[in-house]
Amino acid sequence: MIKRFQQLDLTYPKQPVYIDLKLDMKLEKKKKVDPFVSVVHLPHPFKTEGNKVLVFTESAEQCKTAEEGGATFVGGTELIEKILDDQIQADFYLAVPEIIPKLLPLKNKLRKKFPKSNRAGSVGTNIPKMLELFKTGHEYVVEKDCYITTQIATVGLQLNFLLLYLEYMCIHGLNMPAS
Repeated sequence: MIKRFQQLDLTYPKQPVYIDLKLDMKLEKKKKVDPFVSVVHLPHPFKTEGNKVLVFTESAEQCKTAEEGGATFVGGTELIEKILDDQIQADFYLAVPEIIPKLLPLKNKLRKKFPKSNRAGSVGTNIPKMLELFKTGHEYVVEKDCYITTQIATVGLQLNFLLLYLEYMCIHGLNMPAS
């Protein structure tokens, strides 16, 4: 149920609007879906700034492709120490499959942001496609009790966009990985 409130002169138009969405996480044969993190590409982004994306690769050709695609940081194992020392921080960390074994020292530091092949494609060889999703993508987390709590809009957004985002999150955005 969406309630519409009178917008006051003091209301900050970029104030976030959040959704609490309960998911039915039961599958056949008594399997359950584990909590997960995913990224959805909203049809009309409500954020004004893009996400910072770091791409791990050791190939010069892939580095050039990532830089041309708009990655904030691009490099190989030389970035590990900078990340561990908090000199570099990104919203999303992407990687090519060949470098994943070399990134294991980052696993505890990055935790949920560590590149995984089952995490909405944060590991792969198609760097332009990965960058397209993660530069403008919206991350959401499904945690305990099967709830998603995430920002879906701002107060200043028109109601029709808010309804569109709500529908999009309910129908298109929820790709639940089975355990």
